[in-house]
Amino acid sequence: MIRRLQIQDFFVFFFGAFCFALPFSVYVISVSMFGMAACSIFEDHATGIRLNRSWPQSMKRLWENQAGIYSIAFYLLIALSILWSTENAFWLHHLRLLAPMVVIPLVFAVHGRLKIFHLRWVIGLSILSMVIQLTIVLVSYYADFEIINHNILKGKPIPTPISHIRFSLILAGDLLVLIFLLLERRWTKYRWEAWLYAAIVIYFFIGLHILSVKSGLAGFYLGLMALAVIYLFRHKKLHWLYWIMPSLFGLFFFMVFLTPSLYNKYLHFIWQMGEWTRGKYHWYSDIERWQSISFGWEIIMRHPLLGTGIGDLPGAMASVYQEKIQSTEVKYPHNQFVFTWAAAGLPALFSLMMMMYYSLLKNFFQRNTLTAALGVMIWFSLMVEHGLETAAGIGIFQWMLVLQNELRGSESET
Repeated sequence: MIRRLQIQDFFVFFFGAFCFALPFSVYVISVSMFGMAACSIFEDHATGIRLNRSWPQSMKRLWENQAGIYSIAFYLLIALSILWSTENAFWLHHLRLLAPMVVIPLVFAVHGRLKIFHLRWVIGLSILSMVIQLTIVLVSYYADFEIINHNILKGKPIPTPISHIRFSLILAGDLLVLIFLLLERRWTKYRWEAWLYAAIVIYFFIGLHILSVKSGLAGFYLGLMALAVIYLFRHKKLHWLYWIMPSLFGLFFFMVFLTPSLYNKYLHFIWQMGEWTRGKYHWYSDIERWQSISFGWEIIMRHPLLGTGIGDLPGAMASVYQEKIQSTEVKYPHNQFVFTWAAAGLPALFSLMMMMYYSLLKNFFQRNTLTAALGVMIWFSLMVEHGLETAAGIGIFQWMLVLQNELRGSESET
């Protein structure tokens, strides 16, 4: 007898679509989020479906997800900055952009935690999607090998379906998940799974270095170090770090000289540093990042308590760029903390820092291997990017928070 489809089945389908689409389609991410929201309005009943009546229990589950609470607070404080903004267009744009910061915690509070079977299925979809998308990217790369490698020397990235930075972060995150699954055998049911995961780990590792995105590589290695420290601490084998850490550094430098694209990225970085020492820095990506952060800090010094208001940040940044370097090409601060403080002040910064505490530091204190590693990777990226100001970046961030909440309490078991 075929089981009748339930609301939970549709919810898992839409969440699976969300995870599957992360590496290639912001549109599908948005549609799947609306699907999850629609599922949270209804619940199964003996006579079919009805409007959800479990909101009191849902709010209790939401309260247990502290990172989700501060994610919602972050959104509300950004919205509140309209009170001291004079430009509404950028404010409205951000309210739409940041909607997942509210929707995702709420819908998972309504739905409750996923069954392990569903969680494994969703993780598998995420990995399968990345296998497909990475293969497409690498085939295109090798089809124009000489041209793309030459472009890397000019500072251009390897073409990817979404931003190369977000794509590499998703790849690094999937790689950390796979390494965790290999280490914790209780997550694998069959022997062939371990061999399959090992093969994909090698493929993703090579692909990540071919993409040669600095923030993705740095986030992966930092996350891997965090994973190693916590895993070895839990298993009382910390002395292994004496050879694991030097080996990781050696492996990275070996990959630099083995991988043409990464070696060209290294040469371009050295060239940028040389240009900077000669005073030619304005249009070089790495230097521009630090320049944008310093200009963001300049705005913080002028508006230390409440920021400019999110609506007025573009005008304030344009004014500083014109004042400091007489440029009309403006970069927003490539640091999420500086961006948030400059735009919405100390209250929004506090909510961001509390999200970091509950999604990163608390997982370290509780020795949660995978979630701490993912936290290190994501929060490092937010130190060098304004990742919560892009749809793909918000999708990755919420994927991490959901995974952390779903794994809560299960990782610390040995």
